[in-house]
Amino acid sequence: SSEDIVDKTTSDESDNSSPTPTQPLHQKHPRQQQQGEVLLTGKRPSKRKAGPVRFETRQKDEILHLQAQVIELKAQLVKSQSKHSLMSTSDSVSAWERAARRELAEKNKSLRENEQLQSAVTEQATFIKHMQNIFAKKPRLATMGGDAMSLDTWQEYKLAAQASLREAAIHAIADRQFTRQQNAFILAGLFERTDVLFHAGPRTLPDGSHVLEYIYHMTLPAPYGVVGNACWQVYNGERPPTMADNAERVCAVRECMSFAFAIEIGNRMHTTEALDARTVYVKYTETLASGDVNHVNVIHKHYIEPDRHVIVWRAVLEDALRPAMATGNVQNEWGWIVIAPVPEDPTQCRLALLGQVPHDVGSPVKVCPCAGEELMDNITSFVQNLSLGDASSLVLPSLDDQHADADVNFMNRGKRLELALQVSVKDAVATYRAQLATVAGAL
Repeated sequence: SSEDIVDKTTSDESDNSSPTPTQPLHQKHPRQQQQGEVLLTGKRPSKRKAGPVRFETRQKDEILHLQAQVIELKAQLVKSQSKHSLMSTSDSVSAWERAARRELAEKNKSLRENEQLQSAVTEQATFIKHMQNIFAKKPRLATMGGDAMSLDTWQEYKLAAQASLREAAIHAIADRQFTRQQNAFILAGLFERTDVLFHAGPRTLPDGSHVLEYIYHMTLPAPYGVVGNACWQVYNGERPPTMADNAERVCAVRECMSFAFAIEIGNRMHTTEALDARTVYVKYTETLASGDVNHVNVIHKHYIEPDRHVIVWRAVLEDALRPAMATGNVQNEWGWIVIAPVPEDPTQCRLALLGQVPHDVGSPVKVCPCAGEELMDNITSFVQNLSLGDASSLVLPSLDDQHADADVNFMNRGKRLELALQVSVKDAVATYRAQLATVAGAL
């Protein structure tokens, strides 16, 4: 009866309004809670903005969308086939109606294709942006902007005056030099080498260019991290090559990780500018007795990898902050040092050094007095003393850097660098052995 229906409806409503175990009496419905917040604050809660969808997420969503679309299209195909069979057997459907249905199907097909194209365009745009972010990291060209002194000039080893462009160019030059290390070592016979090698002299590269180079390869009785940090102390200015006894530090400025200092030695000026703990820019200027001025501006950078330390250096050929370089003699040189552990004995390491400078094949080869047999004898004696735990007899000869010939200056600086590395490595090895002795004594 109607009264029974009313009673049943009332009972159902009462049951629906009663609390359930998952919804206590004191808990409000989400919509009621939201309305309460609006009444109290007068504002609706703001919706969280969705962040940009990454390429990988969009790709997954596209796959799920296509799968759902396949299921839907199959259902439509079955339905359409059944309708088509019904239409083909029915004489009541006019030709216009059939034509209209075909046009509607084509319209829906075009809309679906347009949606797919728009999705593909968005996907490709996201992918392009994703790849641009990856490629912009090396060699740090994205920060260099569209300035005239940006994209092409750093590839010519030129530095701009603007600080941001200058720093980006320094890193880009060093990073590119780092990528050339393996090929250079293969050509020089240093790649995966195990025996001792010392060489100084000219060589013709596969591209037909001529260089003057010096090569060291030796095994040292200390872990590669100890030797790598000791070598970097020479290149970052903490323990630079000795140039004269009357060297005077005339300027010292330190701000956070960026600092610079200059050493003036009569007619020579040596300035070191640190961009960070692993990147420095060294500027060296000397005036010869003839009045000519030599400029050697070099970028040094230290790369620490899980299985080796790599130090690269590359000369800057033009610096907007040093206009005097345009009228002086600018030295062009580059090189690498690689310190890697000995696979059979991690307490030892192999140090490989390759330094090169362009050489005029028509000019006679001139090397410094400390090259040749004396070079090999000195290095061999140094390694032997380290192995025996005694490098106190190391003698540091004085060299005259003032020479008009660039090749001689290059070899002289290489010799001074070699001596500075010997001193730094010797001290690092001594400290390492002292620490081992302390640990052994404590046990």
